[in-house]
Amino acid sequence: MLIHLGFVPLRPLAGAERARLLTLLSHEELGKVGRFASLALKDKALLSRACLRLLLSQYGVLAPHQWCFDYGKYGKPGLSSAQRQATGLEFNLSHSGDWLMVAVLQTHGMQVQLGVDIEHERARTDIHPILRHYFSAAETTALLTLSADEQRGRFFDLWALKESYIKAQGMGLALALDSFSMDLSRPGLGELTLNTSIPGQSDTCLPLLSRIGLEAQEAGFDSGLWQCSLGRLDADYRFAVSLGGMASEVKLSARQWGAELFAAIEQ
Repeated sequence: MLIHLGFVPLRPLAGAERARLLTLLSHEELGKVGRFASLALKDKALLSRACLRLLLSQYGVLAPHQWCFDYGKYGKPGLSSAQRQATGLEFNLSHSGDWLMVAVLQTHGMQVQLGVDIEHERARTDIHPILRHYFSAAETTALLTLSADEQRGRFFDLWALKESYIKAQGMGLALALDSFSMDLSRPGLGELTLNTSIPGQSDTCLPLLSRIGLEAQEAGFDSGLWQCSLGRLDADYRFAVSLGGMASEVKLSARQWGAELFAAIEQ
């Protein structure tokens, strides 16, 4: 199995492009986009929702405007049950700052839990109050053994991983962030090729940590059925992927999308 990671830069939209993207969204989605106060926020919300549809159509048989979504008890988006059964596709998405990240997995009928997060490292974030309230004792202790220069980076590493896990569980912040621990002491070290067909850009190798330790307090938790990975998109952005429900290793692929993603609606 392969989890496809798509990275799309979030940018201002021109009027004609905005109009084309709006045609892809459902009535419900149009209402949600319209509730944002500023045009910049509207454009980010529109681009995120439209790109999800365009990326799903890279791996499924439906046109971008045909995808139908359901939402879990705590708001996690997923395909409608009929479309999930027909296509076998599972997805999750995250956006932060200037980037959108979408993960797509063809499950072949298996029941899995997929969550992703992308984080922009922010120099002004006061990490210590967050540590005390939202990190486990094991995570906090391990982080505080690092030098002051390393602590901020480790904080955002852990935050991305924790966000990806609670999104995979479909509970968001209803799942206490200190009820589980990510262990970065002995990860697998590797690289992930970021493919691109953008003119003037070449494929790049991203650092990737895999087989990250995970322990949770919930009854029946089996760490052997979870796979957590952490990568760096660039100096400012890191991303995390959590997959539950599979003991066999799942690989990652990554692509940065440019204008070719929008070719289907440029007619």
